[in-house]
Formats: sequence, C-alpha cells, structure tokens
Amino acid sequence: MTDMPAFYPRQLIAAVEQRVQKGLPIHSLVLWTKHPDSLLRPPLCEAISRWKSTGIQIALQLTVTGFGGVLFKNKTGRSAMVEPNVPSCVSVIERFNDLIQLTGNPALITVRFDPVMKIGVYGESIESNLSLLPAVLDGMKLNNLRSMVYSFLEPNLYRKVERVFNKAELTIEGFSAEEKTDAKGYIDGLCKQYHVRARPCCVDVFEETACLDGQELNSIKGEGAEPEYKALHRRSHCGCTRSVDLGGWPPNPCYSGCLYCYARPVINPGSEIVL
Repeated sequence: MTDMPAFYPRQLIAAVEQRVQKGLPIHSLVLWTKHPDSLLRPPLCEAISRWKSTGIQIALQLTVTGFGGVLFKNKTGRSAMVEPNVPSCVSVIERFNDLIQLTGNPALITVRFDPVMKIGVYGESIESNLSLLPAVLDGMKLNNLRSMVYSFLEPNLYRKVERVFNKAELTIEGFSAEEKTDAKGYIDGLCKQYHVRARPCCVDVFEETACLDGQELNSIKGEGAEPEYKALHRRSHCGCTRSVDLGGWPPNPCYSGCLYCYARPVINPGSEIVL
C-alpha cells in the first residue's frame, strides 16, 4: 500500500486531527513505512509529539527487506532494482534507536521483513533477501527490538505485478509449501538466537497470526479505553485486530517504486503510474 508517512504526511496528519476534532477515540496510531526518516522530521515528528501528549500511543510497523536500492543484473545483463527508491538496509537499521526515542518503547516497534523474496536475475541465478536477515536481526538485538513479521512474495497473484517484473526483465520465483516450511524453520531458529519473536503474515501453510494485536498494544499502554478486539478477517490467516485505515482506498501513488506492489506504485524508469 501507499507509504503515507513518507509521501503524504500532511494528509495523514489531517486524517488523525479530523478524528481528534470529532471526539473519536484513538487507542493507538500504528504508522507503516519503509522510510524511517519521514517520522523523524517535520511535520510528522512534531505531530507525533503532540499526539503522544494527548494519550495516543504511537506504534510502528517498519518494513526493511534488505533490497532497498540494491542493484541486480536482469535477464539481459542490464541493471535493475526491486525497491529502487527505498532506503538501504544499513540506513534503516541506523535509525532504530531514533525510532525507539520517538515511540518511547522498543516494544511498540515491529520490524517487517516483508516480503521474503526469491528473484530470478541474470542467467540462472536467484537472489534471496533471506541472506540479509542476520544483519537486520543484529540491528534489532543491539536496540532491544523483539518483534518481527514476515511473508513470502508469490508469483501469479497479480497480473499487474507480473507485468512490472517482466518489464524489468526479472522473475518472481515461488516458494513451495515445503520451501516455506524450511524457510520458517530457518527464520524461527535464527530469531530464537536473537530473542526475537517471528510471526508469518497471511501465509497459507502456517497458523493465523496478528500484525496488529490489540491485546498486545493495550498491555503496553496499560491505561484508558481498550481497543475493539474483534478481528478483521479481511484476508485468509489474518488475525489482526479491527482498525481504521487512514490511507484509504483507492490508494495514492507510492513513490517507493517497489516492483511487487499491487496498489499504485510509481515505477522507474519513466515514473509511470501502474494502475
């Protein structure tokens, strides 16, 4: 979906302020982004400080896959990127401590290693971001971050995504059920070493989990009105607590340019919006 903090911060602020002015309760505001710097500069940093002072809990779902700005050779040997306008893995990890200061509690930050990818590149080679997971976990351990969510990039789910990958002359390599189970074993084992809880997000062969867990958010906040715990169940295997999406639908264009985006990415080169 659209990265609202990065590209539409004033629209996001206006949506929150409108709810506040109407007297609608906000237990927690969960911000989703791949661009942590957007949270640390005006206007969002000022708005976040103001919201916290009124009792709104700020939580983050921070996506870092490791492929931000990484160059590959595509099938014809030319340069291509899966996440062309996304910050590098290193630069995101460097912001972990600043984000903890922003929220006031490392328990309010979930790192999304999402999606786990296998990308067909030059020749018969396959690039997977799973090899970058230890670096992400190193940064999490150093900053006492304990929550991670992951999913898998699947081929043939969205024709639009397939067209974008074909144009970039890259391929999405799928995970069989057995490969997902093996990957889960690897992720779980690695995360156990780092004392991180790893949860799959809407993966068909695994149990239902919640990225937005109202009971967990309420236990951290510990005061005020409780959220509505009823699950959304918008997608299979999704146990997320009911919430309001301030990004809206249809989504605004997103300038991260991720090739796997099924919403409205602005893809380089050419900066065309894929509808």
